[in-house]
Amino acid sequence: MSFPGERFVIYAVDKLIKEVAKRKKLVDGVEGELGLLQADLEIINAFLQDEGEQREHGRATKLVIMKQMRDVIFDAEKVVDEYIYHAVMKKGKKPGPYKRLGISKTIVAIKKRIEGIEQNRGRYVPESGAQPQNAAEADDVEKKGIHYQKNEAVGLDRIKIEMWVEELKDTNLQRYSLITGMGGLGKSKLAWNIYGSIADGEHFNYRLWVCGSRNFKARDWLLKILEGLQSKTGETATDDNQGKNDEELGEAIRKHLKDKRYLLVLDGMWDTGEWEILESMLRGLDDGSNIMGSKILITCREEVITSNAQRQYWSLEPLEKLPSWDLLRNKVFPAKEEPNDELIKAGKKLAADCKGLPLSIVVLGELLLQARERGVHSARTWESYRRHVNFELIRRQTRCFHVLAESYQHLLPRLKFCFLYLGLFSSSAEEEEEEGFKISAAHIKELWSAEGFIQDDDNDSRDVLDIGQDCLTKLVNGSLVQVVSKRIVGDTVKTFCIHSILRELSRYEGEREKFTEFLFDNRNASSKGRGQRLSIQGDVFKHIFLSEYDSSSARSLFLFNQSTVTNFDDSKFWRKIGQSFRYVRVLYLWKVPIQTIPKEIENLIFLKSITIWGDKKLKIKSVSDFICKLVHVESINIDGHVSKYLPEILEDE
Repeated sequence: MSFPGERFVIYAVDKLIKEVAKRKKLVDGVEGELGLLQADLEIINAFLQDEGEQREHGRATKLVIMKQMRDVIFDAEKVVDEYIYHAVMKKGKKPGPYKRLGISKTIVAIKKRIEGIEQNRGRYVPESGAQPQNAAEADDVEKKGIHYQKNEAVGLDRIKIEMWVEELKDTNLQRYSLITGMGGLGKSKLAWNIYGSIADGEHFNYRLWVCGSRNFKARDWLLKILEGLQSKTGETATDDNQGKNDEELGEAIRKHLKDKRYLLVLDGMWDTGEWEILESMLRGLDDGSNIMGSKILITCREEVITSNAQRQYWSLEPLEKLPSWDLLRNKVFPAKEEPNDELIKAGKKLAADCKGLPLSIVVLGELLLQARERGVHSARTWESYRRHVNFELIRRQTRCFHVLAESYQHLLPRLKFCFLYLGLFSSSAEEEEEEGFKISAAHIKELWSAEGFIQDDDNDSRDVLDIGQDCLTKLVNGSLVQVVSKRIVGDTVKTFCIHSILRELSRYEGEREKFTEFLFDNRNASSKGRGQRLSIQGDVFKHIFLSEYDSSSARSLFLFNQSTVTNFDDSKFWRKIGQSFRYVRVLYLWKVPIQTIPKEIENLIFLKSITIWGDKKLKIKSVSDFICKLVHVESINIDGHVSKYLPEILEDE
């Protein structure tokens, strides 16, 4: 199990090694120092990958060392970019002796920091790791998150439940049924209601509920199923079960279910590759014919069965506004107590801010109930949570955080980067639109490509956009993003959005790793942040000039303008960006009304992607000639009409 930050530092180190190797010949005068730095970085990269095999022992020390490594890697990247920047701006001439001396001293200082980190690691980090968490322990953790669903969730459609019960009883329909959706949506509650609506012996000879977790292997599921069946028949589960191999467990289950029609609920399954093994065992119960009409109901955040021919697919949707308020009210007030009109008004707004996620509503209700018990109970107190509900639920590391973080923590590194990147996008649109800020699938793949998240490697020779499509599909299947629209041709995602609480999770994790940084009008920013991707949401003009953010750390700049009075024709605004954010690779402008691409950004020599977008169609007179000087640009994405989309220098050719 990796610990927070590990994969991000590995990614940063690997990326920097390649950059140093590629650019070393261009940096005449300090190539020796860069060569030594490259060697050190390669050693660090190997160490990090070795450490990935270690467990939680010495976790706190490792986190500190990881933070130090991350900082030194960022500084190393900055010194390489700085040298290249000065070389390019001087049209290939190497910087003067004083500049080279300064860079050389910086590299020496970085190497000393690396040596110090290595010494501390050997001194303080234990050699051996603790044993991994077993499936039983993980099961206990999982049940803590499930408890609320079985006892507190409301808003289920009784008519739909009755319809799904009848579908389960229909022996002609598919054997498998899946209930999918993001964490905290109430999948277990729905399954429990369906399960409870069918009495033992009414249609099925056996009903069995098995609760699992992500750590479960196929064997863990088989053991739980056998124990449940033994309990049903009055047998006592013994240690003999543990001594059986998988085939023997399967045989014991077959004896119990021979010539029986059964309903088996597998609650909390994950797409970890274990389903194929388990399914082969379960299919063997009746040679795969399912002549008895048995049914298996699975709850999962990820689609563990992808073939439509094998399963029915029940997607659980967020609660509507009225059931959301009912759930919050029931949590805060006793059954016979009615809140006053002011609290009802404030409460309905708070419930709506949870965007229909039952777990968010329940945990918010717990916070409000605790405040009430302390005597802090007024409409004004409730109003203070407005627009910040999900922010508070994540930052306080409530149950919401732990349940939802489970979906994120087990993503592959590439998918983690793609998910965290989504936090950069604006949240302001959610005040007006229920589905939130819509993101173009085609555009996000271009941005991921510009960031280097989906570049091909030795094991994947596909086109980067195909890799990007695969990443987006996995985020959709993992219930981490929600599809808004699909393309008619190909049935692929056209636009999608991210639930507000998952967006807050993305931002929280991104800020912890210095992967992202955020500046808002209505929130205090951390002083002198160093996140490599900066998203400004609000009065961008003010933040650009007044923020203490370390702009030299930025490799991506997202500007979501919410001011109607800013004059974006002011050249000093663009000069500030061109000078202070000169290392950015991605520039994203939302609701930034301009009539041409500002010439001042020609200083952004590393730029790969330019986006100019808004709620209204823009009218751009022309694409200036200076764009041709930005040799790394891969895409220019403008939502509007461009009178002359080719620079004159290209038209002349």
